[in-house]
Amino acid sequence: MQWLSSLVDEFPQASPQQRSGNLSSAQLFAFFSQSSRIFNDLGFKQRLAVEHRQKRDIQETINEMQRQVFESQGVQGAYGIQFLAKVKKVHGQDAPLLTAFYEFVQREEMALDEAELPGSEFQNKYEQLAKLKAVLEAEAVDLPGMTLGQRQQHMAGVMQKLVASTAQGPTCTTPSSAAGGGHQHGPSCGYIPLRRSPSALRCRTTSS
Repeated sequence: MQWLSSLVDEFPQASPQQRSGNLSSAQLFAFFSQSSRIFNDLGFKQRLAVEHRQKRDIQETINEMQRQVFESQGVQGAYGIQFLAKVKKVHGQDAPLLTAFYEFVQREEMALDEAELPGSEFQNKYEQLAKLKAVLEAEAVDLPGMTLGQRQQHMAGVMQKLVASTAQGPTCTTPSSAAGGGHQHGPSCGYIPLRRSPSALRCRTTSS
């Protein structure tokens, strides 16, 4: 997927490749930021839509994009993706990072939905999610006396609920390398569904 290389920034120090240890909050913020930029790229969206129509595994395209982003930061790609399952365990007290993590997970789900769902169904789903987000955010306004830290924790919780709601929906038709069928929405693994190939992870769990 050479075309992906043009979308990935090259960081000044991209080697050696980190293959062990925890990723820092700075590394993860940079990864989330660059991944979100690529998710918003029109060419990337169009490529996913075309590959979906060709009945190709667009989750693997997203996985490859994320591997390249990690490697541009000096992190071995497969290791970086595996570490995403540990974000809540390792950085569970960092509310701003958790919020960015949940936003990233929701943005990935949104990219898949945008490529797979009919336009009206996609629009309706995300309009409803926008309304839900507004309701959840308003809850913080109704809780006077919250410290900055408490508000940050509340926003992390808001994004976690949105991720769970985003993942609810019909079965779509992206081929699965594991079963040959469409990917599934919903809490199939007890936390955040993640349509990844068996070589990576099937879900991000709270205990991994």
